[in-house]
Amino acid sequence: MRVACAALLFLTACDQDRPTLLRDASAALVVDAARTQDASEADAGGGDAGAPSFVAVHLASIDFAPKTLSREVDKVSLSFEWPRFRTRPPETGNALNAIIDRTLERPASFSWLRKYQGSVEGTCTVELATTLAVGWSCRKMTELILKADAARGEGGSPGDYTRFVEVRWLDRSDLPPIRIDELLGPKAMRVAKKRIAIATARRVDCAPSDANLDLDTFALTAVGISWRYTDGSNGRCEDEIPTLAWDEIADPSPRLRRIIVAARR
Repeated sequence: MRVACAALLFLTACDQDRPTLLRDASAALVVDAARTQDASEADAGGGDAGAPSFVAVHLASIDFAPKTLSREVDKVSLSFEWPRFRTRPPETGNALNAIIDRTLERPASFSWLRKYQGSVEGTCTVELATTLAVGWSCRKMTELILKADAARGEGGSPGDYTRFVEVRWLDRSDLPPIRIDELLGPKAMRVAKKRIAIATARRVDCAPSDANLDLDTFALTAVGISWRYTDGSNGRCEDEIPTLAWDEIADPSPRLRRIIVAARR
């Protein structure tokens, strides 16, 4: 689930010049080495009869370590921080790393930046990592202006962060996004909808009118489920983010129960 939550200042020329990105890998911290149950318990969803487009995955372990990139290129400041996953089997970690790479768009070369001044930054933070499900949130911002335009006193207004949230099942090779109806029963769903409605009514104090909360735009954290703003949020609504603590969920699905057990370890 990928969600852009604010306006982002991109120059057309910069966008055209941006090269293909390279990615690197590394990991260290063991988060959860619990074995998943048989993947036949997983909700495979519908589809045509015949061979599925994915295979079941028995993930034995998942670990990650933070990576950083901080560099000055002439008059451009670069700052990135992101997790690098390693799993057994390794294909799952490689696929998760590719998703984060596509989100952050970290530059592989820097010569094209010498025409600009400003900053490029991005951060991704893991909020929950188990052998069944993983979730992280990201924010990024690009504020670049051509040096020639800056010399003439021209340029755009300051940008704001674009925000993303991802939650993925790990027991299928296609790493499908997690839907809220796969986690909550009818009772908890009613509570979630009520809290989202209350937060939406209060958002005028911290977010533009086009900032929205969506039932399927949520993060899995160590303590519960947290819904996040979509397009237009300027990041000042942290106090108005609706949440459901694990203990508040009256009717969790069997798969959510497994996530809760792993999160509490």
